[in-house]
Order: sequence, then C-alpha cells, then structure tokens
Amino acid sequence: MYFSPNSFITFNIIQYSLASILPICKVWFQPYVESLRKLDKEKRREWNQNSNMNNQVDNMKNDLINNIGQILPGFNYLIDFNWDVYRHHEVGDLVFGSDYGVIIVIETKWFNTDTLSKAQVNARKKARNRVRKYRGYAQEKFIAVKAIGAVYTNDTGNSIQFVDDQDAGIAKTIEIHTQYLYNFDREWEESPEKRGTLKTILYYIVIVLLVIVAVIVGLAILTVPDTL
Repeated sequence: MYFSPNSFITFNIIQYSLASILPICKVWFQPYVESLRKLDKEKRREWNQNSNMNNQVDNMKNDLINNIGQILPGFNYLIDFNWDVYRHHEVGDLVFGSDYGVIIVIETKWFNTDTLSKAQVNARKKARNRVRKYRGYAQEKFIAVKAIGAVYTNDTGNSIQFVDDQDAGIAKTIEIHTQYLYNFDREWEESPEKRGTLKTILYYIVIVLLVIVAVIVGLAILTVPDTL
C-alpha cells in the first residue's frame, strides 16, 4: 500500500490476493461512492447531449455506456467519455468506475472488416499499447485505487478485450463479488423468513450478552470488601 501524488491511498494489488483485498477496498472507498453516482448522472447527461449516433464509434460507445452492467458487471459509473491525456496531448476514451475504487479505461475502436486481418491485428495491438499508457494517466487524474484497461472492438462481436491477464483477473474478481452481493441482496429482500431468523438470532445474542454483563457486575458487587 502506498500514497499516490494526490495523497490518495493506493494498493499494489499484485502483492495481495484479489479476493481478500477487494472487500477491504469496497469498505474503504465508500465515502467516495456518492460523488461517483453524481458524476455518473452528469456524464451520462453530457453524453446524451453530445454524442453522434450517425458515427459508428459513438454507436459502439453508446452501447457500452447503456449496457455496462451486463457487459462489465461492477463498473457501473461513467466517469468520463472524452478526457484529455494532457502530458502527450492525446484524448483518452471511456472511463468507468466501481464501488471498489478500481476504474477501467476502455478504448473503443471500429475496424473495417474488409481490410486484411494482419492490419486489424496491428491496429488492435496499437490500441492495447495506448490503453496501457492511458490507464497510468487515468490513475493520476481520477480518484482510483487501481486502474485497469481494455479495448472494445466491432470485429470481435463488441466484446471486452483486456490489455493483460492481471487486468482481466481484477475485472473478473469484481464481477464475482458484484454478482454475489446482488444475489445476497435479492434473497434478503425476497425472503422474510431469512430476515426473521437473523433477527431472532441477533435477539438471543443480545440477551446472552446482557446476561453475561449482569453476572459480571453481580460478581463484582459481591466481591467488594465491606468497609462499613
């Protein structure tokens, strides 16, 4: 764990088990989630006002923005869709945030499927290299525990292609945690019996604790010397 230049605590996730670190990140990142929700609403409104649906790339971006919960579970917050990579005078692509403080930078590319496959492979390789660079800039620019990257292209059925296995692993772990919490919340809402059972258990735990405290206090009173 270390401090980034903007004094935001950052985890070196490579050194830890993803399954153990991400729940900690989720708890620690909660104070920032409300601002992420507000930013998401603002950016989606800006996108709807400025996007050009006659443009093929914008159409792909629109599909990704509107279906991010299904395409990439856990990364529900649109942070930006056209941000300035100021150091090299380039423009980054879509950036999404999560409840875990992990963000993802996604470059959206439209390939002419009539071109030779070798040209597509080279173009995809260049796109991945750009995203590797963008994710470092994004981690500096946006509040993030970790930045990962991916490419989204039309020639692979509009599928997410992560820039490396580590980023894919982080995204998969977030998806698993997100799905687990979703199922738990749904079962909790749909099962009054479970809620009732838990309340009963908690009730008896409280009673037992009160009895223990009463016994301890009683013993303490009995052992106090009679000074009268």
